[in-house]
Amino acid sequence: MLKNKIAQLREILVSQATLVEKMLAKSIKGLLENNKAVLDEIISIDEKTVNRMEIQIDELCTNILALYHPEAKDLRMTLMMSKMTSDLERLGDCVVNIAESGIEILQSPIMYSYDDLNIMAEEAIEMVRDSIRAFIDEHAQLAKDVCRRDEKVDGLRDKIMRELIIIVFDEPKTIEKALHILRIANNLEKIADVSTNIAEETVFITDGFTIKHHAHDALDQSAARG
Repeated sequence: MLKNKIAQLREILVSQATLVEKMLAKSIKGLLENNKAVLDEIISIDEKTVNRMEIQIDELCTNILALYHPEAKDLRMTLMMSKMTSDLERLGDCVVNIAESGIEILQSPIMYSYDDLNIMAEEAIEMVRDSIRAFIDEHAQLAKDVCRRDEKVDGLRDKIMRELIIIVFDEPKTIEKALHILRIANNLEKIADVSTNIAEETVFITDGFTIKHHAHDALDQSAARG
């Protein structure tokens, strides 16, 4: 039955999202705890699992569309999950970038407080988790909350960049490692952006209300409508 196939699709998608979320947490933990083995595991094992899940979900979506010809909400949900697995694969790529830069930093650490980077990572993890939960539960308000939190991540990225500029100005030889820290921050920002995209599409599916592009105005209007 179509309902069973869509439920199966949701289950695999949630597993993929959970793995990406765990990968992200591991990537920051590996950096902060000087654990290269954890970072290597992300690159050599976890990424391949995420990619396999994407293929599995794509095949199941194709099967649903070809055999069941879903309509209305079922069609929108199937197409959305097809796009989301691609988004999650992109998030996995971002985490691999973080792990690669983490390995480079561990080889020759620099004097830097990772507090802001850790906060940024925690926020990105929450955004991934909540964007998926909002979609699965069809929770428009949670999706809107995710969209609002994107600015906090952007602000942390800018703050980290300013901190690194000061470090490099004082010690020019640290520039290579500083660029790897900035690469991590940039990938965390991308993760937040993709999570926001998922949340925006969830709002459209649940409320029929588009909040892309003019996000502030759209969120305010949506809130005013109840």
